[in-house]
Amino acid sequence: MLDNPISYGLTIKNTKTMGKGVFTLIPFKKGEYIAPYSYEKKNEYTIANFKKKYGDDTLYTYRNQRKNLVISVKDNRNVITYINENKKSPNVILKSLKLYALRDIKRGEQLFLKYYYKTDFSV
Repeated sequence: MLDNPISYGLTIKNTKTMGKGVFTLIPFKKGEYIAPYSYEKKNEYTIANFKKKYGDDTLYTYRNQRKNLVISVKDNRNVITYINENKKSPNVILKSLKLYALRDIKRGEQLFLKYYYKTDFSV
């Protein structure tokens, strides 16, 4: 794994229904910064190069639309890629490659994102 979740007050553990998930070790206040979306520069791809290497497999990717890049952490996942989705009540948001609390989050709570799919990696 690329980063250590404990460094951010987080842990990764099994859930009852969703495989692994990210849980808090400490509370977070609404709007508080939690963790970065960590990756190595070698994991940045142009859309064309990403498609050559991975085809249409967009699992563990982040589309940086502003820079027209795809960031893939398939081979070296970061802590944020273990956060499960909850479309109806996410409690965190990923903005500018940084994770923030959408509301107050208690110690021991599982983190949930609402994934904003932009999987049209056409060139």
